[in-house]
Amino acid sequence: MFGRDWDRAEATIVARDAKFSGDGSVATYTYVADVRLTSGETFRATIHEPTVATDFWPPSVRDVVSVLVTSKDRKVKFDKDDDRLSVKAFEAAKRKAFEDARNQPAGTPTPG
Repeated sequence: MFGRDWDRAEATIVARDAKFSGDGSVATYTYVADVRLTSGETFRATIHEPTVATDFWPPSVRDVVSVLVTSKDRKVKFDKDDDRLSVKAFEAAKRKAFEDARNQPAGTPTPG
């Protein structure tokens, strides 16, 4: 009734623009992304960084992330349940990679 019907889709980030706070210490991004609906249809959209983003990892150009889309007017927003957009998930992956490296035998090649 008061909410919208949001459908999940995938988006590839093609550009991002930063706006900085008055002192230049904080950047807020606006993104351009190619959005792929589950039907296979693709369209280009502008996506704004969430205003309440306590666990938001800003994606980079070429990143593929989950988004939510309204079918009526094609408004697009980031899917906050996507671990690819989570600071907590990013930090956990870094800690795991460190622990994995520490438990490898000497001379094991580094990943990447």
